[in-house]
Amino acid sequence: MKYRLISVILLIMFIGLCLIGCNDENTEYVEKVVTPQSPNSTPSNIQTVSPISEEDIHITQGIELLINGQPDEAIVSLTKAIESDPSLASAYEVRAQAYLRKGDGSLALADCNRAIELDPALATAYNKRGFAYEILGNTQAALADFQKVLTLTEDAQVMQMARDAIQRLSAGPSSSQSNTQAMSCNTNSDYNQGLQSLINGQPDEAIAYFTKAIVTDPSLACAYELRAQAYLRKGDGSLALADCNRAIELDPTLATAYNKRGFAYEILGNTQAALADFQKVLTLTEDAQVMQMARDAIQRLSAK
Repeated sequence: MKYRLISVILLIMFIGLCLIGCNDENTEYVEKVVTPQSPNSTPSNIQTVSPISEEDIHITQGIELLINGQPDEAIVSLTKAIESDPSLASAYEVRAQAYLRKGDGSLALADCNRAIELDPALATAYNKRGFAYEILGNTQAALADFQKVLTLTEDAQVMQMARDAIQRLSAGPSSSQSNTQAMSCNTNSDYNQGLQSLINGQPDEAIAYFTKAIVTDPSLACAYELRAQAYLRKGDGSLALADCNRAIELDPTLATAYNKRGFAYEILGNTQAALADFQKVLTLTEDAQVMQMARDAIQRLSAK
C-alpha cells in the first residue's frame, strides 16, 4: 500500500497536476465499502484501510513544496521522510529533484545514487542522475544514465525526456571552447577529486581541490564554477560571486555559471542582478532542468 501510494504521488508530480494537501484526516482510519451494502450486510463486507504513514505525509508535502517553487522547504520535508524511513528510494529521488532545482548537481547525484542502490529499477532516478551528471559536466555518464532509462520504463513522458537529453548531449557542446573545457575538466584529477568531495558533502575539501585544479590550469571555467558551488554550500555569496564572474569571463556561454551567480546575488541581497542572471540562463541553454531551476528562481524572486 505504501509504495503504491508513493508511486501515484510521484506520477502526479511528473505530469504537473495539482496535488491535494495533506490534513489531519490523513492520520485517521477510514472504512471502505468493498461490496454494495444491504440492510442485512455483515461487518465482513467492510475493510479497514491503514492510515497514511508519517513518511508518506512528508513526501507529499515535499512534492507540493517543489511544485510551488520552494526547493529549500521541500528538502527539509523530504529529509524528515528519510529520517523516518531511510529505505525510501522515492524520498531520495524527490530530494534529488529539489537539489537539481537549486543547481546543486553534487548533492543531487548523491541522492540519486542512494535511490538507485535502494531500487535499481527506478527509471526516474536514473533520469535525474543523468541531469546531475550533465550539470557537473560528465557528459558520458549522463548519456549512459539516459540510455539506461529507456531499458527500464515504458512511461512515454519519462522516455521522451531521456530521448531529448540523449539528442541534446549527442549533438555535443555548442562551441569548440566548451568542448575543450569539458575535456580539460574531465581529465583533471584535482577537479575530479573536488567533485567527489562536493558529492560527499565536504565543501572545504572540495574548495582545496578546485583551487589546485585552477593553479594547474587557470583557464578552467568549470573549476571556478564548481568552487563557486562549494562556496554557496558554505553560504559565502561573495566568494561564490567572484568565482562565477571568472567562470563567465572564461566561458560567456556557460549557463550553469549564470545560474550559480544568480544564487550568489540572491544570498547577497541583490535581487535585480539575480533576476537578470536567471533570465540570461533561459537564453543560453535548452537543458530542461537548468531552465526549470532558473524559472523557479525568477518566480520566487518576483514574488518578493
